[in-house]
Amino acid sequence: MNPPLTDSQIALIRLLQEEFPLCERPFDVLGDALGVSGEQVLEMTRELQRQGRLKRIAAALYHRSVGYTINSMLVWDVPEDRVSEAAAAVTEFPQVTHCYVRSRRPEFDYNLYTMVHERSEARFLKLLEEMERRIRPIRYASLRSLRELKKTGMKYFTEESGDLE
Repeated sequence: MNPPLTDSQIALIRLLQEEFPLCERPFDVLGDALGVSGEQVLEMTRELQRQGRLKRIAAALYHRSVGYTINSMLVWDVPEDRVSEAAAAVTEFPQVTHCYVRSRRPEFDYNLYTMVHERSEARFLKLLEEMERRIRPIRYASLRSLRELKKTGMKYFTEESGDLE
């Protein structure tokens, strides 16, 4: 069991939830805001990660703004004895950003899910053809994104979240 978060850790978590400084030494910028060194911020961040309280620091890319106009969740019905092999094969495509093996549901009988992004319809169709050749599914479906919704993550220790009490 982890000890309670310190005030410094909570302050760091609040900063890490905001836009990350895009500069050569971002942890120094965060340290300035907290009144500590960049090295101390790195150590605090590592400690939160060791404790299992911080999973990752990652960028959110808006695909359409960088030219990827085709965004599709491809769902595949793959024989169970080949699903791991199919998942491994599909992750070799750089256009695949997410790949999940899931349990089948009576109302949605697919077991492999991949999110793909491509720049044009022609390129998407060529990618789909190659993926189908490698995966060898029983069947598949393409669930296209029609619009991009606002990307936000959970925010902790804000007045709105009620975590301050």
